[in-house]
Amino acid sequence: MNASKSRRPGDVPARLSEIISREFEHSPYALALFGDFLPRRTYCRDFALRLVGVARPGAGTPWEIRRLAALMLEGQLLKLSADDLGEFDLVFTRLGLKSADGREMHASVLKEGYTTTRLRDFVVEFGRRLGRLGRVHAPVSAGRVSQDALRDFIRTARRECKISVARYLFGPGEVVERVLTQLRTSRGVPDSDHLGNAHVGVEASRAVDMLPDYEAEILRRLCEVPAVYWVSDDTSSEINSLVEYPVTTVVLVVKPPGSHVEFEIKRAGKRSGPVLGVVYEREGYTVAPPHRLDGGSMLTFLRRESASGATLSAVYRRVHGRDAAMSRMVSRRSIFAVPVGGGEENILEYFTSPDIFGEGFDQMRAAMKECVYAFNRKDDSNAIMLRGAFARAAHFIHHSTPGQAILSGTTSFRLDKLARYLADEGPDIYFRQGLGVGHTKGDARRLADEVLEEVLGHYTPPAAAYRGHGQYVAAAFAVKENRARADEIFLDSLRRMGTYWGTMLAIRGFSWGESFAPRNVGLKSVWSEGRWQTRIKFMDHDCLEVAGRSERIFEPLRAYDGIATDARYIGGGLIKTREQQTAFHFLKKIYRARKALAEEGKALFRDATRAAYSATHDAAARDPELRRLFNKVFVERLRDWDAVVASYLKMKSNGSDVAAWKESARKSLAAKGYGRGPIETHLQAVEANSAFLERQAFLY
Repeated sequence: MNASKSRRPGDVPARLSEIISREFEHSPYALALFGDFLPRRTYCRDFALRLVGVARPGAGTPWEIRRLAALMLEGQLLKLSADDLGEFDLVFTRLGLKSADGREMHASVLKEGYTTTRLRDFVVEFGRRLGRLGRVHAPVSAGRVSQDALRDFIRTARRECKISVARYLFGPGEVVERVLTQLRTSRGVPDSDHLGNAHVGVEASRAVDMLPDYEAEILRRLCEVPAVYWVSDDTSSEINSLVEYPVTTVVLVVKPPGSHVEFEIKRAGKRSGPVLGVVYEREGYTVAPPHRLDGGSMLTFLRRESASGATLSAVYRRVHGRDAAMSRMVSRRSIFAVPVGGGEENILEYFTSPDIFGEGFDQMRAAMKECVYAFNRKDDSNAIMLRGAFARAAHFIHHSTPGQAILSGTTSFRLDKLARYLADEGPDIYFRQGLGVGHTKGDARRLADEVLEEVLGHYTPPAAAYRGHGQYVAAAFAVKENRARADEIFLDSLRRMGTYWGTMLAIRGFSWGESFAPRNVGLKSVWSEGRWQTRIKFMDHDCLEVAGRSERIFEPLRAYDGIATDARYIGGGLIKTREQQTAFHFLKKIYRARKALAEEGKALFRDATRAAYSATHDAAARDPELRRLFNKVFVERLRDWDAVVASYLKMKSNGSDVAAWKESARKSLAAKGYGRGPIETHLQAVEANSAFLERQAFLY
């Protein structure tokens, strides 16, 4: 197709130019682009190629104008028919997606989530990918443009990750440079201690290799910078920002242009007050050890997360032939200094000088004292009592060496936040409480659209006007296509959660609830297999425990405290709990799952858990690569616990004598080489967790 003729571009109407001038610092650039863009009803080759030139690096065009040009380019391409292969071929060549004399797209598009390199078929999938933002493009292409439609377009242009073609127009190097302008940095030292787990490096490399080339290069550059990253006053907390500091968190999230992938920097300090602190109690409760370094991570827990996560990831892939929907740590650093004012201070000086630390120094030191006492109580044989402020800080840092990690495979859209943002009070929670700003009805509607698009993958806005948040969200889920996708994703999420937990259970792993708490489980819209899909993600494995090569014996008494805590946060009737605190509850709330669908989801979850549990044990019996991840004795005894539990459940159902069961179990375990201590702890663990095990009877 040749370049189409369209109505001659002209000046932007005053009612719209006021909005553009107010929204853009470089308004003459923006006004000129909109003056060319808005009047066009059909595709124009010259204009499309000019947009490519404007959006490319090197011309000195401001970043915000380049983003705008990229989104306008998508609008132009959406005006083409899938049969206009000549025009697509020309634009794809300019974007670097194919060579001028090549008949097919570069093979790299397959790693981006497309299924084909054949031009004609690729065009169809490409249109499907861009079509996700049809709700933004259509209103500015339909004659008289409303002010609300223009605001939708401008807000979307500020979401680099949402503009699919932006990945071909913004280079990895300049993206990282842009990220760094929105952060503070300080000195850090790379940490290579893998706790004896050889698979840590393998899994970290695989996490990078799995990424499309563009994202992999951005991640490599972030990891290569010899620094620790910190939140700054320039870091946005708006969802889907290039660099996001999600509200109520202390992490940074990088969302590359034109990408569904995100990278989490864990943790990155507090925005207000001292960047790092120490806390021992909150609201009368003792804080869990991983969270006692307020605003930062402890290197010991990062190492554990890295090692245990690597083992679980390797097991999952060996068993199921695909990668787990879990975050993977690709880089760790110990923190040598923290940012203070316009510079940085050594971490030890920071924790000992009130002038450097600033407000709250006395409270921080009191909490540090409690933490040091807790360290000594936990390991009294190696307790250290040192006097003086400097010595106590050194003791605290020895046990709580501050560190930072970069992870791939995460999502900032955690279940608890998604449910709150879709609730009636969602706009108030996000804008007023979270961002500290006011909002209009248009802002609230845009929040709903953006969140719904994430949880549904591809989203069809309701025809109803926005009158209130609850009304609008209900209308969105009443749309036939949205309702069907919601049901499908709800069930798929529970199936995947069952497979994940069943695999973890089979190798006697547990996370004390951390990997399943709604604040650590999220949803992510991904472009995969040539279409938009939504996938559940499991993250923040601070307390994940998986047996290593040195562990010979399963210790069920301790393990089942952790396993039962996981079940408590999963929900779905696995254990008596407050349903409102569970991942299952929040999935139901997000997807408005009615009773019949919820019951179907529970059944799918249990079936998937049982299937994964059995498949993992079968693989452990026959797969030498999987067996090498664990101690030989541990693997050989992997099913002994199941036999003890199964015999107990049979005894209960038959009304047999408990003493007879115990005697039989003792003889059985003794015949397998168990000593008296492990035998008795197995029996004690069964009795202590009898109610929970009866609910888990479907596994045995």
